[in-house]
Amino acid sequence: RLFHMLEYLGKKHAVSIVSFVRPGGEKEAEACAARFKGLITVPITRGRIMLNAFISLFSGQSVNEGAYRSREMSGAAAGAAELIKPDIILVYRLRMAQHAPEGIPAVIDIVDSMALVNKRRAQYEKNPLMKLYCVIDAARILKAEKKLRERFKAVILNAEEDAAYIGAGKTTVVPNGMPRPKKAVKRGRKGEGVTAGFMGNMAYPPNADAMEYFFKYIWKKTSDSVKSIKMIIAGGQSRAAGRLIKGSKNVLVKGYVKDAVREISGWDMALAPVRYGAGRQNKILDAWAAGVPVVSTVFAARGVYGRDGYNMLVAKDAGEFAEKAALLARDRRLGRRLADGGRETLEKYFIREKSGEKMNKILMAAVKTR
Repeated sequence: RLFHMLEYLGKKHAVSIVSFVRPGGEKEAEACAARFKGLITVPITRGRIMLNAFISLFSGQSVNEGAYRSREMSGAAAGAAELIKPDIILVYRLRMAQHAPEGIPAVIDIVDSMALVNKRRAQYEKNPLMKLYCVIDAARILKAEKKLRERFKAVILNAEEDAAYIGAGKTTVVPNGMPRPKKAVKRGRKGEGVTAGFMGNMAYPPNADAMEYFFKYIWKKTSDSVKSIKMIIAGGQSRAAGRLIKGSKNVLVKGYVKDAVREISGWDMALAPVRYGAGRQNKILDAWAAGVPVVSTVFAARGVYGRDGYNMLVAKDAGEFAEKAALLARDRRLGRRLADGGRETLEKYFIREKSGEKMNKILMAAVKTR
């Protein structure tokens, strides 16, 4: 989201970036520096983040913010503001709000309400200590998210539900933007094998929960019904799914893939058995951009304006999810029709250029009110 937003804005304005960088991220930073006017990086290690997070548990600050507490970052941001003298500052994510220099108009894109994510996670979390953490930090995050309206000219989110949860006043929605979608293609012939897939970073708890739910309650029913079906799990940290697929046949864990849309375009269907989270499900938008039909939970469908039978198949429970995945595996014509509906939805609401222009208008309005 951020990279494509900056890429769009960079065509209209001189963009300079101040960012944390983790060990191993130097090449990405160099590639980013080549595209924009300037780049200042502040190193931060996983160990530092974890230590900060632990300390924040006892500070009253949310872990989301406290994990990225850094005098070096605050100093770098202030120094860059003094040197560059920007007309506007775009802050990305709640955790970076604490480093925004004073005295310069600023807007913040928090993408998702992490308070809402933690509130929903608490309903499914099995570990009592993690459940307690979710409840406590959800309240702290919500307080911080609401307070952003006092500091920033605009608070930007990815989805309407998140904006409503934080509350009215200075909140605005800029949806994730995707490339122009491909047309649905004719996939295989009757009797040939069927490939289903899940795309998602397994380090993100809603994705890990989705895969646990899927392999515990859905996959066996689907694979028993459609003997030729195979399952692909792709995305960052997806190797962690290994413990979930023990004993499951015809499952391939690919791990991180550089181009999600290209990977998904080789599947016959994309599955989104996600039960909680916030914002919109990029895995569904990626599938629509790839011209691939989707089977989704009610929750995952909601943020992308999913409609059962039009742009996806929507399942109310695990049994229905297995049935609809099996139906889609057998009915290629249905798959093409759903993919066409997905493409139409994507073109109407989620095209990258439209989101970029909306962000640009928000920034320009903030500049005028300085």
